Amino acid sequence: MYYKKTLIALTITLGLLLTATAKAEVNYNYKNAVHKEDMVCIASLSIGRDIMFAKDKEVYLALTDLQNQFYLKYNSSSQLGNHIDARKILIKQSWTVEQLSDKVVECKGRI
Repeated sequence: MYYKKTLIALTITLGLLLTATAKAEVNYNYKNAVHKEDMVCIASLSIGRDIMFAKDKEVYLALTDLQNQFYLKYNSSSQLGNHIDARKILIKQSWTVEQLSDKVVECKGRI
């Protein structure tokens, strides 16, 4: 049931994805609200990718492309990577599948 709902939500998201170009790289600043929201998007998309890896390759690739668009906004940063890893743990512990799906759709709209 969990995967079926996730598959449906993420398949809908796949249909909504738009092509976008990467913006210039900037340094990640955890105090910047936009940077923090991008970090949450990267973490959410990462979880979605983990779920879809063996289930639907097209959705997995679409989520990967979207996640990469967020990553490419920022210079390489271990701090960003650490914040993403910590946020993934928090999301997995506290969010429902619906919350994850809603966040993925919201993130698509931010690119």
